Amino acid sequence: AASVALGEPLLLVGETGTGKTTVVQQLASMLGQKLLVHNLSQQSDASELVGGYRPVQPRHVYAPFAARFEDLFCRTFSRSKNGPFLSKLAQRLAKGEWARLVAMAVGACNSHAAARAKERGGEPAGGGG
Repeated sequence: AASVALGEPLLLVGETGTGKTTVVQQLASMLGQKLLVHNLSQQSDASELVGGYRPVQPRHVYAPFAARFEDLFCRTFSRSKNGPFLSKLAQRLAKGEWARLVAMAVGACNSHAAARAKERGGEPAGGGG
């Protein structure tokens, strides 16, 4: 009861088939609470309980990066005038060419920074202050 009152996780230990899970499932149902059940054994690894490394698919990292870059790029430059660049960027994303995708984004940023510096008379990015 104290663990429920304090919102703490609870580990029930005992022989198989004695009703531990059933009792807690019924209690959770009666209280309208979400219940997460982990069935463990002597062979269970600690990572099953506390978590472990989960592999990350590169697309899950680079797709949001590409979307954010494209959004910022199109706020700064004409989408219609830069159609070929944006198409190539989309191709790199579709093909999973991550290094080339990032290189294109970095190149565009560097070109923009150089153009801005030239507009300011060669003053380095960030101003001269």
